[in-house]
Amino acid sequence: MNIVEVGEDFEKYTENVTQLVVCNLNGKIQEIQDELADIFKDRIGLQQNTGYTMDITPSGIDKAVGLSKLAQYLQIDKSEIMACGDGDNDLAMIEYAGLGVAMENAIDDVKNIAQFITKDCDEDGIAYVINKFI
Repeated sequence: MNIVEVGEDFEKYTENVTQLVVCNLNGKIQEIQDELADIFKDRIGLQQNTGYTMDITPSGIDKAVGLSKLAQYLQIDKSEIMACGDGDNDLAMIEYAGLGVAMENAIDDVKNIAQFITKDCDEDGIAYVINKFI
């Protein structure tokens, strides 16, 4: 994976892009997402992953798609998969997995669909849930 922070110099990085992460530290990420959704309609996927960043992907592509492709490649049934998350961009993945886990500090939408809520990130919630279920 090649991660490049481009800032204003983005034009030379516009080919073969699979995902963009937009960051706004001024509390306007929802405003930016709403504007992009209005401009591009259903041609791109938009998911917030924190209160100040958002993922932009091709339409119909999300973490569940990637997880299902990996499971298919590894010949693992989705019932054998545990997925952990905390933001909008984790919703589809949490729904897809056999065991969907929300971090204690997750947004309410993630907590509402998860089968289990683990400790938050600062309390080693991932380690806790791995030790509990694996």
